[in-house]
Amino acid sequence: MTDNQFIKNLEYLINKYIADKELAAALINRANSEGAGAEKWIMRDFHKNSAGIEEVDGKVIKEIAFNFI
Repeated sequence: MTDNQFIKNLEYLINKYIADKELAAALINRANSEGAGAEKWIMRDFHKNSAGIEEVDGKVIKEIAFNFI
């Protein structure tokens, strides 16, 4: 997974699962400015603020974790 794929997948997940639009915008901005280097921080906040992840999206999260943690 490239940095661009990481950002694309992360934006999809954030837009789908983060209800707080200000937090979502902050997470996306950080991903765009820092790339995959911000993965741990972004995923931590994503997990704290999301619930009910669909199985297919869980696979995307696992792929991000595998490639960037």
